[in-house]
Amino acid sequence: YHARHVQTYREQYHKASLATQFGKLRQTVSLQKTHAGEGTFLPREIFSTENAQDNASSSLPTKSIDLTTSVSSSNRLPPCPKDIAPPKFLWQDETAVALAHEHSVTLVTTDTTLETLLTQQHESWSIPLWWKDDVQLLDLPLPQPCLPRDCLSRGIEHAFRASAQQAPTETFRYLVLTVRHNHHLHQRLLVRTEANPSVRVHLEYFVERGWERVSSEERALWILDSLLGKTNQPHMARVDLDRVHKWESVGLAHALAQDDQDDHSSVQLNFRRMMVLLRAVQSMPVDGHHLLRFENYTVGVHLQDTQSTEIDVTGALDRADGVLLGQTALLKCAREWEWVHDRIENTFPISQ
Repeated sequence: YHARHVQTYREQYHKASLATQFGKLRQTVSLQKTHAGEGTFLPREIFSTENAQDNASSSLPTKSIDLTTSVSSSNRLPPCPKDIAPPKFLWQDETAVALAHEHSVTLVTTDTTLETLLTQQHESWSIPLWWKDDVQLLDLPLPQPCLPRDCLSRGIEHAFRASAQQAPTETFRYLVLTVRHNHHLHQRLLVRTEANPSVRVHLEYFVERGWERVSSEERALWILDSLLGKTNQPHMARVDLDRVHKWESVGLAHALAQDDQDDHSSVQLNFRRMMVLLRAVQSMPVDGHHLLRFENYTVGVHLQDTQSTEIDVTGALDRADGVLLGQTALLKCAREWEWVHDRIENTFPISQ
């Protein structure tokens, strides 16, 4: 799936004639000092959404789709489809730009982009930032070489979405997301979300030995799904390479109901960093197209430049279909066990 996704993205990127050369670093946004803050984290008080289209509900499925029923009684995983729908970049989305003007919004992004901003702890990423008709477009992130766990999980999630999709046509919803940074500063942005059903997948490496702990980044995505209303009842499937072993209801409450306070703080930290980035993006000068590149808790901003090229998007896309298999990458795939009081950390539980 990852290789086909990269190929499709690369073809559409060049077909859309988007910028491929960016120059030296012109400014940075540091996330190193961002903290989770004190007090209870209540996403519904920080984020709120409203439909950007009066007829938005007409484009959605008329009834809720239970993704748990799309798997056979044997709990086998659905097959991954051979064809992948080509991405539609915000640069090509006239509806998004028109709605941005209608709702007085100056920053437009996608649910996929917000997901990327929430996964800053373990990945590097690059996101194009275009200017079009006085509107900022924080577009779809460039594909990157990925970890084995992420590669498999995304492919399985894509298979679930395809198996439950009612129609092959591409359908989007547009939401106005209000972010309350503090009592005096509110930020409004337009978010384009996919209307297809959503399911999260957690890949279990040793399912016969017990369940793994779900990371704070995965829990942050549950909150994002709830905020964007991507499904009536979010689910997470615990899977291995060929079957579903367990379905769990997930969402905002499940993500925050943690016994481990440190993990709770990490969920907050993911959102705080995303909020810092969204504020920084909207304050950037209107002087051309940019590429945002995240590495080591710092986001570098590169301006389009065909004369002094430091980042070549064409070369990056040619290398993006790789899967990272080094020792460091494999260690990042490891997860702790769900804690049991008589279990020794970093060991298998005793076989029953």
